[in-house]
Amino acid sequence: MRATLSVALFFGVAAIGCRSRQPPPTESQPSAKPASAIVAIPASAAAAEHRPVRLVGCRVLAVNGANAKTSAAVHQGRFFDGNAWVELASEESLSLKHSETTREFAVHGPGRFLVCPSGEESVLVASGVFSSTAGPGSRAGAEVLVGTPLGTVRYGDANLRIDVRPTGVEVNVKQGSARFDRAVESKQAAEATQTLEGPKGRVSIAASTDPARLVERCNELRSSVARGRKPAAAAAGSAGPLLGSWAATQLKTRQEARMACAAARAASGRLDEPERSRLLSLTASADALGPADTSATPDAGK
Repeated sequence: MRATLSVALFFGVAAIGCRSRQPPPTESQPSAKPASAIVAIPASAAAAEHRPVRLVGCRVLAVNGANAKTSAAVHQGRFFDGNAWVELASEESLSLKHSETTREFAVHGPGRFLVCPSGEESVLVASGVFSSTAGPGSRAGAEVLVGTPLGTVRYGDANLRIDVRPTGVEVNVKQGSARFDRAVESKQAAEATQTLEGPKGRVSIAASTDPARLVERCNELRSSVARGRKPAAAAAGSAGPLLGSWAATQLKTRQEARMACAAARAASGRLDEPERSRLLSLTASADALGPADTSATPDAGK
């Protein structure tokens, strides 16, 4: 028994000695551990490093037609958040669902679209057809904004179709209601808002548009929003009529700016590069024009 243990101990020490005399790995002799090896992270460190990414935008439910063209492939499950224009040929269409609200709609070619910019329930239609589905995803007070070169369409829960052609725009509401706000290119132009009720609500406009003038109007209104500073209250906790008036004006101007910028971006989407990118860059912050901060809180004298 002692002889057996002695022999085992001898060979064990010899093996350790052999391993300790092996030269370190060189460039021609790679280490046994590959560079791409997965290294386990303790649970506490893993939790600290993990930051879940919240994707908000629109996901493709179905693709009809074989040759949808974008800067990346279009396929079922593809996610859009307004980073690339989608170009569809004749007979091609995409059915989409918003990732958070589950609202559904579709775009049909031939046309060019910017889908869910900044993750919003919004579509910019430079050309082509937009259609909505009533019911799924609708919520009280929440509206979809569809921008076209000649104006914007807003709806909460409706079955409608918007045809954007080189010569004009036509909106047909089959169910529910929608509002059409015609785009204007200057302060002097008369703004027109039409309410369309299903099943036969319809508006058709034949006109041309100037993308550069629409971009100017977009930026004029955005500047008005930025200049609209909250007035200081006479006393803490006392908003007064000035603050109420400011809130109403600020909200109206912000809504006008958002619609004007949507029309400007849709019109710019019709252009070829590099002019398209140049004009779009001038409206790069348009998606940030969400609801105004119109709370009746004193501005602490600012």
